[in-house]
Amino acid sequence: MANAVIDIVINNELDMLEPTHMELLLFSLSDPDFGPASQVDQWFKLFQKLKDYLLVSICHPELCPDALVILHNYFTVDVLRHLVYDEAREVYLKSLELLFQGQSDECKETFKTYLNDKVV
Repeated sequence: MANAVIDIVINNELDMLEPTHMELLLFSLSDPDFGPASQVDQWFKLFQKLKDYLLVSICHPELCPDALVILHNYFTVDVLRHLVYDEAREVYLKSLELLFQGQSDECKETFKTYLNDKVV
């Protein structure tokens, strides 16, 4: 399902995800195990398509909490962690710059809460 959602977003040349897209992605990708390790390549290819959209979503108040859940799951699955970090590093840093230079205090607080709850 997640592949179908991101393909629709890409094919329609959307700049960002919409709340309905995020709901479907969250439903599809909320399991932190992502299924069998034999599907690592498929999960990583999906992340490659999703990463820009997810990382932009952390700057959008309505999408930020769900984007953080999906990103957290990708960043913490043992078989994907290093692939995902390497793939997302540059875009992730730019997204954080946008987030903290931006106007959305709600997103900043959501991200700080995420860091306090999940990382620290």
